[in-house]
Amino acid sequence: MWKDDSKLFSFMRTRIFPAVVGDILDTLGLMQKFLQPAIKPVKRPMVVAGRAMPMLEINCFSRIEPEGKSSLSQQAFGLLFQALDDLEPNEVYIATGSAPQFALWGSA
Repeated sequence: MWKDDSKLFSFMRTRIFPAVVGDILDTLGLMQKFLQPAIKPVKRPMVVAGRAMPMLEINCFSRIEPEGKSSLSQQAFGLLFQALDDLEPNEVYIATGSAPQFALWGSA
């Protein structure tokens, strides 16, 4: 039906709304594959659609030990910038596992 991802995701952004996606996922038995209601665009007209790039973030520093012991802790943001730089068009960075004050999402 679509010759490339850009047309598919354009269709999704302009013609499909979340309830339809939720109904389709439920019908396929994928009951745990929908984002929580608290995860939403910054402004009402914004839409996020794309292939997920899931990441697990961890806070490896503490007040007691402000310097980490691994080689990754010597990099200012570990592998975060590398992961963001690796995003392809129509991919959505989705992260979990870290402190809520960290910026855990983005898109390309």
